[in-house]
Amino acid sequence: MELEVRSGQLSDLDADVVAVALPDGESLPAELAEAPGAADARSAFKKLTVVYPQHGPRVLVAGLGDQADPERLRVVAALVAK
Repeated sequence: MELEVRSGQLSDLDADVVAVALPDGESLPAELAEAPGAADARSAFKKLTVVYPQHGPRVLVAGLGDQADPERLRVVAALVAK
């Protein structure tokens, strides 16, 4: 397995799965908002949801909860890597 951290447009990424962190009070990017599975995405800490956009790779949405501190990012990254 190879992991890489990047930012950019989902349609420009060449990957099988892309992870997106979702903190409380934020919404999914517009290109994911209407995709199958998007309605199930939650921002609660450690909640994972797979979203299937029409174009591009599958997206794993990882909830960060009410804080986006380094420890929470580490925990969520570990869950995504599993």
